[in-house]
Amino acid sequence: NNLTRAAAADVQCGIPPLVRHRDVVDVPSHRLIHATSSLLNNDPSHSTLSKPNDAGAGFGAFINRQNNRGRNSNNNKQPANSANFQGASIMNPHDDSEEDPLDYDDIIPALGAKSNLTNDYDFGAHHESELQEWHRHKEEEFNQLSSVTEKALDHPVENGSDTDSILSLMQQWNTFVSSITSEIHSLSDFRRQNQQYPPSIFMTTITYGGAEKVESLLAHLLGRGASLTPKTEVNAYKLAMDVWPHVFHSQSGDRCESVLEQYGERYGGDMNYMPTVDSYKTVLKAHLKSCSSYAPSNEGGSPGEKALGVLTLLNNVYKAGDMFLKPDVELYSHTIAVVRNTLLDWQSRRRFQHDGNRSLEEELGMRLLDSLREQMASSLEEVINSKKKDEGGRLSLQQWHCAIRAYADGLATAASIPIYNDEKLTDSLLTKLEHLLATNSADIFLSIDDEELKDTDAKKIMDEIQRNVEESYTSALSSGLILSKEVGSFADFDCALTNAISSEEIFQRMKHHSQESSPDTNFLFPLPTPETYRALVQCWCECVRKRYSTPESNNVMAKLDKLPHLKAHSLLKQFEVQQAARPIDGSIYADVIWAWGQVLNWPAVYRRNDYFFAADAIDHLLKRTMSHYEHGSVFFSDNVTVTKMYNSVFRLHSKIFKGGEDAMMRSLKLFNQMEHLNEQSEGAIAQPDTFTFSLILKTISNSGVESSASKAETIVRKMEHFGVKPRERHYLGLIRAYSRVGQKDVSDPRKAESILQHVKEKYNENKSVKPTTAMYSACVSAYGGSKNHNSVSKVIELFGELMELYKETNDEEFRPDSMLYGAVVGAISKAKSKNNASLRQAIQFL
Repeated sequence: NNLTRAAAADVQCGIPPLVRHRDVVDVPSHRLIHATSSLLNNDPSHSTLSKPNDAGAGFGAFINRQNNRGRNSNNNKQPANSANFQGASIMNPHDDSEEDPLDYDDIIPALGAKSNLTNDYDFGAHHESELQEWHRHKEEEFNQLSSVTEKALDHPVENGSDTDSILSLMQQWNTFVSSITSEIHSLSDFRRQNQQYPPSIFMTTITYGGAEKVESLLAHLLGRGASLTPKTEVNAYKLAMDVWPHVFHSQSGDRCESVLEQYGERYGGDMNYMPTVDSYKTVLKAHLKSCSSYAPSNEGGSPGEKALGVLTLLNNVYKAGDMFLKPDVELYSHTIAVVRNTLLDWQSRRRFQHDGNRSLEEELGMRLLDSLREQMASSLEEVINSKKKDEGGRLSLQQWHCAIRAYADGLATAASIPIYNDEKLTDSLLTKLEHLLATNSADIFLSIDDEELKDTDAKKIMDEIQRNVEESYTSALSSGLILSKEVGSFADFDCALTNAISSEEIFQRMKHHSQESSPDTNFLFPLPTPETYRALVQCWCECVRKRYSTPESNNVMAKLDKLPHLKAHSLLKQFEVQQAARPIDGSIYADVIWAWGQVLNWPAVYRRNDYFFAADAIDHLLKRTMSHYEHGSVFFSDNVTVTKMYNSVFRLHSKIFKGGEDAMMRSLKLFNQMEHLNEQSEGAIAQPDTFTFSLILKTISNSGVESSASKAETIVRKMEHFGVKPRERHYLGLIRAYSRVGQKDVSDPRKAESILQHVKEKYNENKSVKPTTAMYSACVSAYGGSKNHNSVSKVIELFGELMELYKETNDEEFRPDSMLYGAVVGAISKAKSKNNASLRQAIQFL
């Protein structure tokens, strides 16, 4: 049926396919772009629609035409790498090139993302049926309006009554198209909080179709020689323009601008009816809707570039003496919003395509900030001063909102794109915003009582202002961390520490402003949000990253009043108190657990403590987190977060080389808990992955206890249960478990060799795994550690095998290294022989 064809890719009524399949990209704001796989691969087919020839056709025919066009289009082919999009992160990927890869460079994801995206779309049967009913109702409404439109287009415009009917029908289409967005926002929290998320096919198709009906009515009204008054004609042009800001489509801005050009050609220069600044604002709003559907192949540049072009045009016209087209605060704000969303769309594409060239982003970002810091700030100051001179005059609440939103957009841009300058852009912009709020808070509050505003509209604008202020602080707090990720990391520990201290100062400033504000103005000075808390926690966690640990940085660390990971832990406790009974996204717990997992890389932290002090702390925090989860006070917006938390603990246990049986038993007990949690949740959370098993096997092999080999075998069998195929690191852990049993005497090294033999067979069969140098070293060490089975001939045989493999393949995985030579020399020198023959053979080999 028509509904199925209309919603082929969004059968759950307006839900983006990515969310439905949990391919969610975290981004820094509720207005940023979540780029889809087809967008990221420059495939515009999901949103580029052809213009229908029969404007009066019903919705089903319109959808059929679009679907047929899509099937015949080469652009509709799925990108080759789109399957890899699921679960992708815009931060650095895991480095799996080393034996122990779990130094999660991407444990800190993109900041400020709206929480619980999956839960927002876990509708349940009732909510889903409600959305489907809405879907069906909108299709029926579309068809009814189409039928009326078809009759109107077949009827000539002969008198004023016909004209009024056409204008009324255009208004009805405007109301219908705008209702698609407003109603889906009321039905979906996700859509309301992520208004620039790429639209569903249903939303794009039905709104675009409605907008084209409006343009068809405009052409019918103007093209039949009807005698219209200028006022009526201008009204028709405005109705045709007003529909496009409600259409998510790559051509929305262009189509709106095209109508404005017709309007300008007809009435440009007419002082009574010429286009005003408001007309250009409408075009900018339409360009904003183009951002999430923008296809890079579009001619004429991106929406952001076009928006700056509109601003430049008006500035030039105003400077030439046209006072009626003077850019105002709202126009600057709309321009900045379009540029911001274009930049973040570009950034998402570049990151997923692994493109390091940021020059275009930096250039466009600088143009945005110039517009904000120089042009808009100057215009805002001029307006404020002129209003103050007029007794009782003040800016409207909407104007204040536009100004504050512009600073939020500027801060988000400066925090995400490396724009190199002498000053710290985010600090400068935040200071200006704070000054604007502090000096004008009374006027902003008084503007709420504007007679033209309904109470509901005022409340909505106040909520938006509060979100903009909250977002501004989050951007400023996280800017250093985000920008450091663009180049890999901070240069050293001092840079990371300086960033954390600076972020702490901003956080405390936000708290102070909130505590000092009156109840009337607390929407201008909000308390720290979950996003701001997490941003600061991440800044402190970053300081203990392994790569920053040097003798010099450890000296600095030892002199700190409070260690960074303890700072993060204290902030987490403060956050729990502030949240009270409100649920907390578990990602903030994952950040702190990750930081505790790093402390064994810092001698300044652990040298006066037992090795297990960190293990005790991290085990306790994980247990507390999962207890909160079971009681509903913690949720996980990304189910992988739970696995990452457990892996952070497993990683710490694997680093405690003197842990022995205690560390092994801790890991096995923890794995049992993880397995139980996974079973309880029916596989939704705590799914062990390849890192989980490799870290547990490493801890087991480090223990050296008699039971370690059998424990390792049990873990490898568990891998099959969870659908994880053993890789080189897992076989290595198993071989090492056998080679270290008893430490001083390996009872049967032949078991270690049998595992190596199994890997060699798989390598010869399909090259799925490789018998690496590390495996040969572990196997040789097993023979060298056995009193009864040490065999010089066997050791030499194993060494020869590997040398032959390396000569045949020239593969670095088979290249003999110092560990192998050490194992061979050690094994030979320990072998039983007469007259020190083994020792002489070892020296000769060396």
